[in-house]
Amino acid sequence: MFSKGGGLICGLEDVPGEVDLFIGLDLGGVSQRAPGSAFLFTRNGAQLGWQLADLQTGERLGDDALKSLLHKSIQEYGRHHNGELPRTITIHRDGRFFESLDVIKKIEQHYKIKINVLEVIKSGAPILFRRYYQSGKKRYRNPDVGDIYRFIGLDELIVATYSGDELGSWGDKVSVRPLRLRKRYGGESLEIMAQQVLLLSRIHGASLYRHPRLPVTTHHADRFATLRQTCSLEALSYMDRACPVYL
Repeated sequence: MFSKGGGLICGLEDVPGEVDLFIGLDLGGVSQRAPGSAFLFTRNGAQLGWQLADLQTGERLGDDALKSLLHKSIQEYGRHHNGELPRTITIHRDGRFFESLDVIKKIEQHYKIKINVLEVIKSGAPILFRRYYQSGKKRYRNPDVGDIYRFIGLDELIVATYSGDELGSWGDKVSVRPLRLRKRYGGESLEIMAQQVLLLSRIHGASLYRHPRLPVTTHHADRFATLRQTCSLEALSYMDRACPVYL
């Protein structure tokens, strides 16, 4: 039913910035050979499916693999939009982007489109907190959704995509784990891309009652990386990649 509905049971409205296609990019392995993957989402949060690249080794997708993933992603978008290509793409890289920006620039020139690249780093970010006063004394609590810390002079910030209130009885006992966002390429501002990440972290294609800590782009790419380690790669190659999956 979700697939027939376009893979979306709740959509996003008024997404800031000029973007038609979000791509969640992940390698899925550092010490082992693993195929790169790309999960595709429109600006309203609908999933268009996923793509696989050839087996890779290390922390970097090869140039040919990156080029192949982007070509497939753009063509899949066109298939869903009567041949019309996305004018602007934002890539969310799960972790550090070690790939070639020259490949990104060549894709831009080939299709006459704009591409932004944002690193979404889920570990190692400093803790965020809010300070307040109670009975004249300083107190600290977890951040609210959307609280950020911007690093001066860098295209990098820390953002909280959920609050302590969402943790129930544990909300005042554990620290919220924020994300580190780092802009690597493109004309879109870091602030706008952070707002997009926040919105994409508040939806999940198969649930109205929960949402991931990560934006759905890298959430699915990250979960898919785990799936690939426990199933047959040959079996994955026969799956319908145009059919949305929920992880």
